[in-house]
Amino acid sequence: MARTQLTRRQFLWGTIGLAAATAPLLAACSPQAPAAPAATPQTVEKVVTQVVTQVVEKQITQVVEKQVTQVVDRVVTPTAAAATAANLGAAEIIWHAWGNEDTGFKGWRKQISLFNGKFPQIKVNLQPEGGFDKLAVMFAAGTAPDMFFQNVPSGYAFIGHGTILSLSPYIMTDKQWQADIQLFNKPMIDMHTFRSELYAIPQSLETSGTIYNLDMIKKAGLTPPAELGDKWTWDKFREYAKTLTKGPEGPEKVWGSYLSPDPQSGLGDFVYPLVEATNDAWVNDDGVSTGIASASFIKAAQFLSDMALVDKSAPPPGFLAGQNATAYALFVNEKVGMMLSGDWAFGWILTRQLPEKKFAMDWTPSPLAPNGKTSAVGHCVANAVWAKTKYRDQVLAFQQMYSTKELQSEITNNWENYPALAPRTDAQDYFWQKKLIPNEAGIRKSYEIGKAYPRTPVGDASALVITPVNDAMNAVLDGKDNRKVDEVLKNLAKKIDDSLAKSAKSSGG
Repeated sequence: MARTQLTRRQFLWGTIGLAAATAPLLAACSPQAPAAPAATPQTVEKVVTQVVTQVVEKQITQVVEKQVTQVVDRVVTPTAAAATAANLGAAEIIWHAWGNEDTGFKGWRKQISLFNGKFPQIKVNLQPEGGFDKLAVMFAAGTAPDMFFQNVPSGYAFIGHGTILSLSPYIMTDKQWQADIQLFNKPMIDMHTFRSELYAIPQSLETSGTIYNLDMIKKAGLTPPAELGDKWTWDKFREYAKTLTKGPEGPEKVWGSYLSPDPQSGLGDFVYPLVEATNDAWVNDDGVSTGIASASFIKAAQFLSDMALVDKSAPPPGFLAGQNATAYALFVNEKVGMMLSGDWAFGWILTRQLPEKKFAMDWTPSPLAPNGKTSAVGHCVANAVWAKTKYRDQVLAFQQMYSTKELQSEITNNWENYPALAPRTDAQDYFWQKKLIPNEAGIRKSYEIGKAYPRTPVGDASALVITPVNDAMNAVLDGKDNRKVDEVLKNLAKKIDDSLAKSAKSSGG
């Protein structure tokens, strides 16, 4: 009992929403539940209730419980976060990160240099990340890197398999580290938090909203969306898209908008405001069922379908494939007037595809849904630690410093090479000083209201949920599937639930 009381005193940290998983730990000590029945549409509900126990409490508890013991037993010993060069031994830690020598690595090497200024005996071997499939193989073989970039949705599944070290027990013992974490954008922290445990330090701040060609808007005699405030609604977006659409069908047609079924390029911006109280979307809060058959999701999907098929103001997927073009290429060539997409797209267009600045771009949050609410969707990358690293204290020292303003600022300062804004809110000066986006208030609002990209701890949400929804809705938008949207989604929901249940059983077995 004494251990449990001490754990609670050490871990309760209400100001940033991180707390000890005392209840799951105790629940995991109870007798194991009976094996789940075969995953069929009729037994999904039973499987779901067992998955929470099997995957969350059985696997994650083994990792967390070990960490709790380590922290409680060492309360009088300096933690890795507070360590100095004098009490940390020499080591070479492997860091797999996104980018290459011409892009992200320039910033990451600067971070390593700053770290080595305080810890010269710790070598950080920076290597390009080979993808999540390769990481999964390395985890299984016991040869994974000590640190690596993960993302939502794909990398989040590593948490559910117990392969990522929870940082919360170590953050709890270091007041400065706690203070650093509180300065991060909260949606990005929430995105890499599982059962009140933080598993990675965010490396990017991402959101979604409306990107538009300001010159095209003004030429059409329309008020810029950024000036409309609460009048920027679904109906207004649809009206603008129809007004901006010009020309006959074919390669020379100008489309008023670009939309897709993806969570961060159209459908997500429509769905999230409607399901704010329920989170019925690609993946429900339980992590093992989908809400795509809900009335709110169907309403948003129908709106997307109407713009493409009725108004013909957004290019169908087949058109892009036939032209061997991307939506961003169409936007750059002034064949698309507005896009629902991410701020990262704005960055890549500005730095890579539109260096001549042929036209003015602007940004405003996503249009308000019929219930008067708006939302944004984040897709955050973060730096995680392999649970079985041999150099835990050395890696934690890097992670603690990775949370500081000093290292986080290098993310923003590297913007031209690798457009990413630091998720730590006081490490963004370079971005705002350059005035890269005219409507600063609009994008700041989008960052604040951001919701997490769909994710689940039992598997890769991209393969299990997002891609099936994209494929099904793309078939509707292309006119290849003539069924009603609600029939398509309700049918697909049963298949996705089945896939999630099977993945959960496999993960917990």
